[in-house]
Amino acid sequence: MPTQRLVSLWRWLNLPCREFARLASEALDRPLSRPEKCALQIHFLSCVACRRYARQLGFLRDALQTLSIRLHHCDSPLPGPDIPQEARQRIKSLLENKQT
Repeated sequence: MPTQRLVSLWRWLNLPCREFARLASEALDRPLSRPEKCALQIHFLSCVACRRYARQLGFLRDALQTLSIRLHHCDSPLPGPDIPQEARQRIKSLLENKQT
């Protein structure tokens, strides 16, 4: 039985970064199992890219929650559709200049 646990742990520790990114994302939505959590934490110790990805996910989740709370308590509409035509034109010309 201990050999089976070691094999399972070995599989968890050798997942590709894509799978660890999926786990990091799922960790925001559900509690991870002990092996998932352990493997993810060990992977984060050695993988800067996955650590950064997990931090970005957390930042985006927090930002969206904050925005949702602010919009819920605010009666004014979102600012996007009310941008003055002059500002729209400046943005459009800047984007066109960057493409050339």
